[in-house]
Amino acid sequence: MLASLAQVLQYLNDVRRTTRVYEWLKPYAKFIQIAGNSAICGAPVSDALGVAATTLGRWDEARTYFDDAIAQETRMGARPRIAWTLCSHAQMLQTRAHAGRQGASCHTPPRGSKAIGAELGMRRIGAWAESHLDA
Repeated sequence: MLASLAQVLQYLNDVRRTTRVYEWLKPYAKFIQIAGNSAICGAPVSDALGVAATTLGRWDEARTYFDDAIAQETRMGARPRIAWTLCSHAQMLQTRAHAGRQGASCHTPPRGSKAIGAELGMRRIGAWAESHLDA
């Protein structure tokens, strides 16, 4: 639940609370979120840390966390999660570019999310990728 809060706080652009959530989640960066009696496997905590680092403008940390999340999701065979993490990573790169960071444009946003979304029938991923990556 705490990891999901990072996305809500990003939407609200609440830097103060994001800082607290970020610090609380850091010790669990290598863990995977689970729900209930482990019947539902969620995203890596590192994905939530990447989202929180994006909100805080910690671009290098965000990139590292997203890379870690994609590596964990790849090992799990969680292709839908990979697609969502690639979207979060792309959003971080766009946010960084809009913040005026020098050299931000030299990193191309990951585009694998659109292909995975199309292959798996994930229409929301496809729509997001079309509106954000093809612009």
